[in-house]
Amino acid sequence: MAGFASRAEELGFTHIEANHWISPQMLSELLATAVPISSIHAPCPAVLSSGGVPVANLSLSSLGENERMEAVSSTKQTIDLGSSVNARAIVIHLGEVPIDLGLQD
Repeated sequence: MAGFASRAEELGFTHIEANHWISPQMLSELLATAVPISSIHAPCPAVLSSGGVPVANLSLSSLGENERMEAVSSTKQTIDLGSSVNARAIVIHLGEVPIDLGLQD
């Protein structure tokens, strides 16, 4: 991640976003650089849920209580991370609504 941060600075970026693909180790490496994190894309860092799937696959709008609560917990951790690095924004996707494209006909 040090190479990424260095290259971002070379390209003129003054801040970066930590996204939902960054592992805990990558996050630690990123935090050790001097490049400020302006935003964090939840959930960050990328870890596995109690069910063994990436937390990024969990939905905050799930009808399943366990999935929803684990998604909420992961999102809260991302918000805490954002607060600790003084991020200006947290990107949160609240869910999705399936669309029946057949209705267009």
